Amino acid sequence: MAEALVELEDPLAAPLPRESVLPPAPLVRAMLAALLPPEAATPAPEWLWSDQVVSYRRVLAALDRYGGALLADPVGSGKTWIALAVAWALGRGASVVAPAALGPAWRDAAGRTGVPIEFTSHERVSRGRLPRHPRGLVIVDESHRFREPGTRRYRHLAPWLGRTPVLLLSATPVVNGLRDLAHQLLLALPDDALLASGCVSLRVALNEGRAPACLGEVVLSRPDPAGLPTLRRRRLTPPFDPEDRRLLADLGRLRLSRDAGVRTLLRGALCAALASSPAALVTALRRYQTLLHHATAAAAAGRTLTRRELRAAAGRDQEQLVLWGVLPGGDQPLELALEDGPAVAALLDRPLGESPYAAARLALLEALVRDRCPTVVFTGSRATLAWLRDQLASLRPAWLSGSGAGIGPARRSRAEVLALFGPDPPAQDRGVLPHLLLATDVAAEGLNLQRASRVVHFDLPWTAVRLTQRTGRARRLRSLSPVVEVITFAPAPELERVERRVARLLRKSRLPATAGLEDRGSWLHRWRADLAPLAAGERRSGVAVVAGPAPGWLACLTLQPEGERGPPRPARLCWIGDDGTRSEWPADVVPRLLAALGAVGREPSSAEWAALRRAVTPLLREALAALHGRAWEAVSRPRDQRRLAQRLVRLSTRAARARNREALRLLDAGLRWLGHGLRAGEELLASRLLGLPGRALLQALRDLPGEPAPPGPALPRIAGIVRVTSFPP
Repeated sequence: MAEALVELEDPLAAPLPRESVLPPAPLVRAMLAALLPPEAATPAPEWLWSDQVVSYRRVLAALDRYGGALLADPVGSGKTWIALAVAWALGRGASVVAPAALGPAWRDAAGRTGVPIEFTSHERVSRGRLPRHPRGLVIVDESHRFREPGTRRYRHLAPWLGRTPVLLLSATPVVNGLRDLAHQLLLALPDDALLASGCVSLRVALNEGRAPACLGEVVLSRPDPAGLPTLRRRRLTPPFDPEDRRLLADLGRLRLSRDAGVRTLLRGALCAALASSPAALVTALRRYQTLLHHATAAAAAGRTLTRRELRAAAGRDQEQLVLWGVLPGGDQPLELALEDGPAVAALLDRPLGESPYAAARLALLEALVRDRCPTVVFTGSRATLAWLRDQLASLRPAWLSGSGAGIGPARRSRAEVLALFGPDPPAQDRGVLPHLLLATDVAAEGLNLQRASRVVHFDLPWTAVRLTQRTGRARRLRSLSPVVEVITFAPAPELERVERRVARLLRKSRLPATAGLEDRGSWLHRWRADLAPLAAGERRSGVAVVAGPAPGWLACLTLQPEGERGPPRPARLCWIGDDGTRSEWPADVVPRLLAALGAVGREPSSAEWAALRRAVTPLLREALAALHGRAWEAVSRPRDQRRLAQRLVRLSTRAARARNREALRLLDAGLRWLGHGLRAGEELLASRLLGLPGRALLQALRDLPGEPAPPGPALPRIAGIVRVTSFPP
């Protein structure tokens, strides 16, 4: 009856639960069920293995809701097949962007599944040679190669993607920091994609080095699947000889550069060459000598040598340009130490090939591979590969580098060499299969070497990602051995004190866990799925009171904008302490919830019912304000996007005075477009529009991508609330 209606003191108190649950277990199970990640109900194609189906369904759910996702399943677990299954489900084929070396593997898999693809290599993207338009789903394989927005490949790919659905694939998306992950995700997602889940800006959160718990909605990963070989690791540290110490000291006396950064990087490159092989050291010294010759010639002409001028003078030969990455960019002076010329010449006159350290490393390697166990030896230097091929000629090793492939002195095609170490080697070669493959890091991504049961890191790379990629060539589904042995040649202590390479790799190896991309960091991407078994059984929504060490509230809530497609969003689990603390960090909140699962509860008191409203409604109000307000604009709007908006406002004022309705319509659409988080390609478009004159700008506004649909009305849904307090058992 109308007379029975009561005016609410706070309308946001309406969705709060009104009944208690005893015992607390059904309530906790309802909260756990609300936390589970969404999965599409689309049937999986028959070619997927059972443990790949979960990733397939979660990717489909993420693409349906956000238009993009990053699949970070472990190396060798079949991401190619999952991506093709997603393209099959969407029914429009796929545009695949991957390293050129992976083209045959992608075409073969697409042919087997019947999914039409259009393949474009990363190398073609770098040259700006992309198809006119994407075809269906865009799959970007080895997406960690697009972690730097300043590279040509990134600036070519981002605008081409537009608003096309994008699936990124990389088992190792974090190389140097969480901002690597941000730049990749912004290729596929707008910056405010996770606004309704509590993350105002992907860029700000990841650039600050903190990964929000809701990131697991778009970064999808699973544990190592059944069938992957186990790993057995071993480290070898050959001794350093007094002669090698003298050589290291002589290298340390080189001035190299007056710029501290260039000096450090050049010294690191020379020490890495010394650690690799005599051939690598000779090659590195000759390259440095060539740089000095160019710099000396420029100084004699009264000019300061810059990177741009030296590149034009030296041409584009790769052997001459290996050191470009460590030199200053743009037109900054190189500041090379020209007085190093005589010292470098003296070093090259020494018998560098007689290094005792190199001989000790070679002897250890030779002893390892004498057992004829199929082995892949990785080096970062093409010169070292050639040196190893000559030194181990009696073993008739296969070899693979960026410049070719072969067996012993005979050249063979790259495909032939890879097939010899694949899961199904050619029948005609099985009687004389080589057991040793020497490879540079060109073979460290995306290739299938399942016949190998040992991986040797003869040289250590600069990033931990490369170590993972190397090991993943042998540790794959369909591997022929149940155990893969990983042997690491660690540098001698004297070299490590200079290079600090092991320390750097150890630091970078922790980054994937920080991003939640391996078992140590599973709180980010897998903690929800790990709760699934505990959610089985009777479920009831409401409120429960349990005993605990710190008083506060556990609230499990979801903001579901009206009309949003797909399965319900996973809930947010928030801790609101009586001391004013608040946290959504899974390591904080999940143990509290699990402790309540088996706890003895009691009825809430009247004071606790009143306190519930005071504790939880501010959280609801903040979540709604972030979703419908302009929290993103205050936190993350890029500079060019902000400047373009200011310019459109000024043009709108002029158009209003001139009563130009068409211009006002276009400017209004542009301002609405700029009022949301954009993908990386749209941000580049905004920067380009900023430089256009007025009429050209108005014309360009006609071709803007459609404005993202604003979120509809969203009513919070409360799966349950647990009051944690102290009371007698």
